[in-house]
Amino acid sequence: MGKIKINSGFLFEEINDQLVCFDSNRSIIYYFNETAKEIFLLIKKNKTKIEIIELFLKKYQVEKNNFVKDFESFLNDLKKKKIILS
Repeated sequence: MGKIKINSGFLFEEINDQLVCFDSNRSIIYYFNETAKEIFLLIKKNKTKIEIIELFLKKYQVEKNNFVKDFESFLNDLKKKKIILS
């Protein structure tokens, strides 16, 4: 599992516990909740999928299989919205 690449056509701004993502090509705004924001900020720090999973498992008491499933679902959603490229 390699690094995840962020599409350069998006602008990001942290507002309170949320991350706001603006698609400048399509004029669409996406709002990330606190968990999605934390994952996305790790992606911005060039963490790999494995590193992000390990960090969440250490930080939170979550069941690994459930977290991995939710994490992959979140990444697939980001890919569909073209926020990430990998």
